[in-house]
Formats: sequence, structure tokens, C-alpha cells
Amino acid sequence: MQGFFYFNKIKLIYIFTHQTTTLMKKKLLLLALWPISLFSQAQYDTCENAYSLNISNSIFCNTTPLIFFDGNTLSDVPDNCVETNSDSDMWFQFTPGTNQTQLKLNVPTDGFFSLYRGDCNSLTQICTEQQQGITILHDLIPGETYKLRCYAPSDFNSGFESYICLTVNDAPILVSDSQYTIEQLVTDVFFNSQCVSVSNITSYTGNANNLNGIGYFNRNATSFPFDEGIVLTNSDLQFVPGPNSNMAGALDPVEWLGDEDIENALMEEGITFESKNASILEFDFVASADKLDFEIIFASDEYGSFQCENNDAIAFLLTDSANNETVNLAIVPGTESTPICIATIRDNQYMSACTSENAEFFGQFIPQNPSPSSISPTNFNGLTIPLHITGSIIPGNNYHLKLVISDGEDVQVSSAVFLKKALFNYSELDSENIAISSTTFDNICPQEPTILSINLEGPYAYQWYVDGIPIENATETTYTATTPGQYSLFVSYEEGSTCGRMFNYAYYISEVNLNPMDVSDIIIYEDNTDGFAQFDLQAKANEIMDENNYELYDVFFSTDPNGEEGYINPNLPYTNLTNPQTLYAIIASPTSVCVAIMPFQLRVLDSTEIVPQPDGESSQTFTEGATLADIVVSGENIQWYDSGIEVPDGVMNTNSNTPLPLSTLLVDGATYYASQTINGLESLDRLAVTVHFSLDIESSVFKGLNYFPNPVSDILTLSNANEISKVEAYNLLGQKVLAKDFSTTEAQVDMSSLETGIYLVKVTSQEQQKTIRIQKQ
Repeated sequence: MQGFFYFNKIKLIYIFTHQTTTLMKKKLLLLALWPISLFSQAQYDTCENAYSLNISNSIFCNTTPLIFFDGNTLSDVPDNCVETNSDSDMWFQFTPGTNQTQLKLNVPTDGFFSLYRGDCNSLTQICTEQQQGITILHDLIPGETYKLRCYAPSDFNSGFESYICLTVNDAPILVSDSQYTIEQLVTDVFFNSQCVSVSNITSYTGNANNLNGIGYFNRNATSFPFDEGIVLTNSDLQFVPGPNSNMAGALDPVEWLGDEDIENALMEEGITFESKNASILEFDFVASADKLDFEIIFASDEYGSFQCENNDAIAFLLTDSANNETVNLAIVPGTESTPICIATIRDNQYMSACTSENAEFFGQFIPQNPSPSSISPTNFNGLTIPLHITGSIIPGNNYHLKLVISDGEDVQVSSAVFLKKALFNYSELDSENIAISSTTFDNICPQEPTILSINLEGPYAYQWYVDGIPIENATETTYTATTPGQYSLFVSYEEGSTCGRMFNYAYYISEVNLNPMDVSDIIIYEDNTDGFAQFDLQAKANEIMDENNYELYDVFFSTDPNGEEGYINPNLPYTNLTNPQTLYAIIASPTSVCVAIMPFQLRVLDSTEIVPQPDGESSQTFTEGATLADIVVSGENIQWYDSGIEVPDGVMNTNSNTPLPLSTLLVDGATYYASQTINGLESLDRLAVTVHFSLDIESSVFKGLNYFPNPVSDILTLSNANEISKVEAYNLLGQKVLAKDFSTTEAQVDMSSLETGIYLVKVTSQEQQKTIRIQKQ
């Protein structure tokens, strides 16, 4: 018998069935809760105004829109897949995220649908094999738009309420009793950790008819919350995978022994429990952590009709061998000691004969066939949400853990518990208040490294890392970081142990480019000055930022060498207090406490002063390979030029050409011109120095050296009595612009690609070098 009723404006669909005496003639009541969305009549009857369906990310419908055909007409879109005499249709559209989904369509037996891909102007029809209730739509293209066209059945009447929804296509989970041995289930699946040693592994389950209630499970790309783990059932593993097509174990119930320990654990909390069909996995372990954590899901066919009785329970009994004290870890979250069983986690909307208990931990109710929603990863009516199991342990102590699931009252209806991989944690280390801090936030300041530290005390071992690599001898609670990188700290109970917790510093530590630099003085020239003037400090701030790419930083000025007081507003003119006066430019990073402090002077000078040329011998002798830096002159801020131009008053114009780099090679017989700059003024006169090379072995090597033409347009010919091995050309900036190897007494060098100007050509022979000056036209 089936029907529906409304409760608090929510439609409940119900189905009553009766089972045989193997279930003690209990009435099985299956309730499916369907949140309903109602359509008004004569809507969504064309492709262009199709209703958008969302695909549920579980096996349950998010909403189940009711389909009304009253007032709709039949679209003129061709249908080459479905033969129907329907005179009306209704359109839906959806965009899949995977290549298949479940279509749940509740219409009378001759109601059909058609599937199309694309927009309404260029539809591509896809023929599908349709089944009553649920149809799997295969080979979908994720991200494409699909259209569903539902036809009104021939016997449709407005009193029959049809609905439609799309859900994920859930295959069954996988289980195995042979992929792992009992020992491997504990060591490789449940623990799989170097932080624990395990021994004395034993198990007990059904021993008749080849039953086995202990094994391995895998999600198998379904919506089941856990990837993999251990499953214990009070039936046989073969009844665990979905869909929810029958009562697990009810088809061929077998009874075996129960467990006295789980009976006692429940009785201590006032729950009368007669244990039958117990599956047990137990073992000893020693861990280097102080907390054991894992998650479970409790699933059962007791949910629904039989959830008001104390049937089926689990217990995880942890015993400390040091004092023989035992505690049950399988308790309802948020309670002190309430055991996990059918009676302590249930929702009375699936059986109203008893109250809900801790219903917030009940996850799903999956009715059995023939309901369309029975497609499920597991073969159970109800499942809890993932429940967190935790137990405090003492590092180094020996513990015994006994995992038990058991029937109660009868053995016809079965349950299972799924255990996810366990983790060993550290109670004190789990605090959200523990973190790495830095003295300079996320920056390393020039000449001032950042100090990293963790607010933790206790008998722990520490190891600092940078970019995932352990830092040698960094084994304290603090570390002075001198290089940029991502820092982290591993904390464990024992030095060298891999069991502990890694704390990551929240920021990547960067190196702030605030190296101190030379800041030029600000000099003002006045006629007949009194030594005081107004200075533009903002212009100096802009100069500092522009020349050093400090546009992301702030520049301040102070009279204090430590930059702690005496700040000067750079936006206002500043009059010096003494002449000269020393000020301090402070460059600060806006994202850190990094600063660089650099002194400079304010000077007021008489503009009528004439700066003399530097002093030095006008003729100096050098050997081949000498540079401008080797010429001996005295003066301040010497600059060299390769020529001088006389202005009408007879002095050299210092602005007539560009200074030469000090690395410029000297040319025998050439004259160079030196100026000096004092207080920002460059001398108008330049000292002329003519260079001569001393006679040495080089003179005999290049005694017959000839070169022509000079000036040269393209080919420069060089000849020498001794073999020429290399020719190189440099511009006046000291940059090598040409190089060619030879093994001949006459060499030709193509200079056609060089720009017009003066070049220094270095000729190598018998490991000796001679530089000649060549003009390129």
C-alpha cells in the first residue's frame, strides 16, 4: 500500500510492505522525505523557457519539482527516438559536472522523455534506454547544456503528481576480505604510521557458512564520505555494498556468539543489551603521541521500523596496560559516556513511535526497493554522519584496543561500522593559540635578521625548516632567519622522531631591499652668501626613491642619527641651522619595521668661487694594459675626458663631452683631460696628461706593426713581423664590441658593423698585447 500526506507543509510519500516470519513478522515502514517545488500550470512548455534543474551532489534529491501538464501543448521540435501519442510536453535543462548522472522521473508507466544537447536553435538528440523510475544518463559532456523533454502520459490527469530530479550516479562501495590480511588491516589500513608499533592482533567473526564480518572497504568513486578503511559488520561482507535492495543478512540469517565486554559497556550506561553475532578486531599498540583520533560511520537496517528498540551497537574499548583501566571510545559526540547504538542516535521522522535521540548525528535514510532513492553506496537503511572518535593516551605506554560490533535482541537485521584511517595527534600541539611569530613580521631587514619563535613549552624536540629543507643545528624554540624563504618548525616528543606536528609560518619571509647607500649632499650656491638658505627636502626624497627603485617605500628626514626624534616635514622648505648641517634620510618599508638611515649634508656655498683643475704631471709613462685609473693626479672627484674644447675665454668647457670610465685602456701617445668637482662645482680648467709606454719586450714583439686605413670604413688591415693571434676592439665605455682569432702575420678585421666613433683595438702577439686607437667612419 502506498500514498502520501502533508506534514507541516512537507509532502511525505509512504510505502507499506510486509516481510516473512524470518523477520518475526515485523512491519517494515519506509518513509522518503521529498522537499517539493510546485510549478504553476502552462509553464516551461517550450525549449526556450526550459526549467533549470540542479544536480544533487548526493544520492538524494535537493528538490523534486512536480510536473503539471495542464495547459501545455506539444512542441514542434522533432523527436527521432521516442514514439508517443502525447499532446503536451514540459522542458527542463541542466549542465552536468561529470559524464553521467541519474534521472529520477516519477510518471505513469507510459510517460517518456527525450534528451537533447546544445541550444534550442541547433539541438542534437541523444537516444537513451529508458527505465521506469531511474534512468542513468551516460556519456555526458561536462559543462555542456542538455535539454530534457518530458511527455504527458496518455492517462495523465491533474490528480497524479509527477516529479523529476537529477542526482549523482552512485555505484556500490567495494569491500574485500582478501585484499588485506587481518594484520595488514590494522598496520597498513587503520594505522599506516611510523608513530605506532602494533602487536598481538586477533579477530573474531562468524564462523559458519563461510561468513566474514571483517574486511577492507573502498569508496569506489561514490558519494560515500570515506576514501577507504576497515568495515566490521554483524552480518557478512557481501551484504555491505549498495544498492539498498534488501535487509543485510535477513535473506539468510546465521547466529553466532556475542561479546560480554560490549554488553558490560552498555549496561554501565543503563542500556540493557544481549549481544549476538559479534565481530571483533583487537590488538596491542604503543604510540609516541598523546591522542588517538579517527572517524567512523555507523550504518544499520534497524533504522526506520526497528529504531525504537535497543538493537545493534558498537564499542571501542581502550585499555591502558599500566593500570588496567578501560574506557569506551565509541560514545556519542558531545556526551560524556553515551554509547553509540541505534537507541542513542535516531531521528523519529522515520519512525514516530519513539523520540529522536541525538538526531543531529543521523545522516541519511535510504528506503529499500522499490523506491527510486534506494540506489546507495551501501546496503543499509540509515547511516550516521561521520563521527569523531578520540582517546587520550600516554606516549610510550602499552594499550589494548578492542573494536566490537554486535547484534542485539535478534540477528535478522544487521549493521556495520566503517572506520577511517586513524591519526596520532598531540593534545597541547593542537591548540589554535600555538603559532610561529616573527620580530619583523614577514621581512628580513638589512643588517637585522628576523627572529622566529614559537609560544610553546614542554618536553619537546624541535627542528626548523626553510623551503621544506631541515636547517642544520636549528633545534631550539627560536631561530634567527637570515635568508628569505618559507619557514616551518616540526615539533615532536623525541629528537629525530618523524611523529609530531609541523607548524608553518603564515608568511613567506622576504628580504627587504633597504641596503644603506650614499646620499649626495644638497648644495645651494648664493652670491655673497651668509651661509643659510631654504632647502627642498621633498626633491631629495623623490631623488632617493627614483634612483633606487624605492617607490614602494617611505622616505623621512631627521636630525637624529638614530632616526628616533627630530623629524622634519619634507613638504615644507627647511632652513639649515648650521653650515654645513648633517641630516639623516630614513627609508622605511610600509609593510615591516625595516629601516635604513643614511647621512648627508646641507651646504650653502658662495657661487663666485672658482674650482681649480687637479694637480699632476702632464706627461706620464706606463706599460701596455694600463687604464685611466693608473694615471696619478690629486684632487676631489676626478673625472676623465678624451678631449677638451676651448671656449672664448680660453678655458676648457666641461660640458663638451661625456666622462670616460676609469677602466678605459690607455693608448700610447694619447692625451687625456682631468677635471675635479668640489662642493658640486666642476673645474672649468682640465689637466692635460699625455701617456707614453715604456720600452720592454712588447716593443720588440710589435716592432714591425702597421695598420691602415685610419680612419677606417670597413676593413682594417694589420701586419706585424711576428704572428698575430688575436684582435679585439673596445668602445670608449670599455665594452668589448669585436673579437677575432688569427694565426698570421697579416690580419684583416671587418669593422663595417660598428658605429661611427673612436675604438681601442688590442692586438695580441706572442702573448704580448698592444693597444692602438682607431677612428671608425
